[in-house]
Amino acid sequence: MDQGDWLNVRQVMSRVALGRTCIYKLMEFQQFPRQVRVGAKSVKWRARDIDAWMRQKIRNR
Repeated sequence: MDQGDWLNVRQVMSRVALGRTCIYKLMEFQQFPRQVRVGAKSVKWRARDIDAWMRQKIRNR
């Protein structure tokens, strides 16, 4: 899996046009993809999970 498959929080924020607090609040209510711990102090999101979430939001309009 190459680096393009993973997004950090800033990349996620940019891609979905939401702030950090909103993203974590949505995750708390299980309405946003969960992050994956990739190190002791590092988390990433799978790009495909974020893309699928956005497609679902569009379908639900």
